[in-house]
Amino acid sequence: YMSPEQAAGDRELDARSDLYSLGAVTYEMLVGEPPHVAKTAQAVVAKILSDTPAPIRRTRDLVPANVEAAVAKALARSPADRFASVADFAAALTNPSFTLPTMVVAGGAPAEAAGGIWTKLGPAVAGVAVIAIVMAALGWLRSDEPPSVARYNLAFLPGQELVDVAANTFDVARGGEAIVYVGPGEESGQLWVKRRDQLGATPLPGTAGARYPTISPDGTEVVFRVGVQLRKVPLVGGAAITVADSAVAVPAAWLDDGTIVYTSLPLVRLQRVPATGGPPEDLWPDHPEGLYAPMPAPLPGSKGVLFTLCDNNCANVMDVWVLDLRTGEGRQLIPGANRAWYVESGHVIFVRPDGAVFAAPFDVDALELTGAAAPLLEGVKVDGLYPDLAVTSDGTLLMMTGSGGVLGPNQELVWVSREGVVRQVDPSWRFSTSRNRGWALSPDGTHLAIGLNTDEGDDIWIKELDDGPLLRLTYHPEEEAAPRWSHDGQSVYFVSRRREGRRADLYVQRADGAGDPSPVLVRDPQIWQHGETPDGAWVVARVGGTSNQTGARNIVAYRMEGDTAEIPILTSDYDEVSPTLSPDGRWLAYASQETGEWEVYVRPFPDVSSGKWPVSRGGGSAPMWAHSGRELFYLTPDNEMMVAAVEMGETFRVTDRQLLF
Repeated sequence: YMSPEQAAGDRELDARSDLYSLGAVTYEMLVGEPPHVAKTAQAVVAKILSDTPAPIRRTRDLVPANVEAAVAKALARSPADRFASVADFAAALTNPSFTLPTMVVAGGAPAEAAGGIWTKLGPAVAGVAVIAIVMAALGWLRSDEPPSVARYNLAFLPGQELVDVAANTFDVARGGEAIVYVGPGEESGQLWVKRRDQLGATPLPGTAGARYPTISPDGTEVVFRVGVQLRKVPLVGGAAITVADSAVAVPAAWLDDGTIVYTSLPLVRLQRVPATGGPPEDLWPDHPEGLYAPMPAPLPGSKGVLFTLCDNNCANVMDVWVLDLRTGEGRQLIPGANRAWYVESGHVIFVRPDGAVFAAPFDVDALELTGAAAPLLEGVKVDGLYPDLAVTSDGTLLMMTGSGGVLGPNQELVWVSREGVVRQVDPSWRFSTSRNRGWALSPDGTHLAIGLNTDEGDDIWIKELDDGPLLRLTYHPEEEAAPRWSHDGQSVYFVSRRREGRRADLYVQRADGAGDPSPVLVRDPQIWQHGETPDGAWVVARVGGTSNQTGARNIVAYRMEGDTAEIPILTSDYDEVSPTLSPDGRWLAYASQETGEWEVYVRPFPDVSSGKWPVSRGGGSAPMWAHSGRELFYLTPDNEMMVAAVEMGETFRVTDRQLLF
């Protein structure tokens, strides 16, 4: 059993570390399970660093009180709070009068230890707000007598509401003087500025389509991402300038030396540019291959940055690291944490995937933790990788409360009738989807192929409907997603990133799990969405690009017999996505941005140049054919379900459109 100081990477360990391990063994002998239990090794390490084991007598009431107290002391997170020797531990186990001044509360910290961290930080714990967003002003962290805690429920005026998506959509200035957030506007929203002394918020011109705002240290400017560009604009308004290109969809870190650290494409590495723009500087020469470095946060004096290091979708690896900008050396700091910030009290504030927030003392010169973490609050909404939390260097905290978002582990599937009546597929089944979400019904409607995220990563599973068993279809450690059934229902096609370099290729696997997956298309560019003709003679696929890379996503086709060279069929200066073939293989439906907004179109296949018909009106995406081939379903911009009745002969015609739900 690993002690907290060992888990934190301390180089100097003494007998008290072994004493902790002995206490853990004793705990398991008495309770029947280890003091810290989680699904992954990383999560167990995170609990060792931040959680206190549940009291033994809560589950084993016949254990003497002195034994419970002795084991609790042996398992203290701080070595100074443990017994001085194994002999003292043994004596306490046999001394009926042994007790602790303050018994440990399950899932929390000893009252004395928690009080110590609160005295140093002076923070405010945010409660659940009606609109699910809370701002807590934590006060001047270095004051000898911390001021009374100030808590604010933040309400937005009608028409100025925050846009809640699976991304970081807000930031807060020091002292809570202002917040910047994504609110209503063209191109899926724009930035708004809400100052503490003003009732309403003000839209920030030149920020249409903005995401991931980060306010400058002096509170006068904000840097944000649009597409793959990193831009900045004054909070009082003005011209927005481009700081860098090829930025990943994560927030940046604005250092106090006037530079900005961001995560860049295509390798998702940490780079730095002047806030005025300029050539980027690669910061971490020893960046581990195959791992990503999102969500940097600044350290004072521009000595370094905190950042998250994770694998694809952060499914198996997600830890907080620190990068020393003086030496270019990076090292793990907090296992199993989503994101971290430094505050001037000398602490690192970090949030876990379950939305719990902790503080740990930190030496900003050595860039090392100097003590155990203590819990601060819980209930932060976490959307997969992204915690809805912002922390400033003076300790001001802005958070959104809730229980996970679109990538949370509590999703369920439902049947929905055309009238909008909802029925659970399997009430006992909860899951988390893969990053590249996807599921498909078998041709006979009895089974579901779905990409799921588990402790072992993103894989394809087969669910027997409604309440039948779940079969794991793929086992590779790299991401596998977007399943599609063969027309005979005997096999499942899916996208896999198992190739060296983690390129996305098309594979097929027997639906009963027998045998190994076989490659169908292994080549560049990467294959994402895909579909096959009934006879298997053709495969269509969406290739290239990622979200918000306008014009980089195109639709191509491959003949599966003879020459399998890529045949471009829909390539333009706009994005074409979601190719789906009609059940007879004669018609191709897809979505395009050629009019400035997403719309659904249909063309003949494979001769796509011989005709083109719009299906949606006023916006549409994600087309899907009915099994009969006489209807085409799609989504409106408001995520409402539409169905278009169609006639297909020598030509194509939409005869009716109806809103379903």
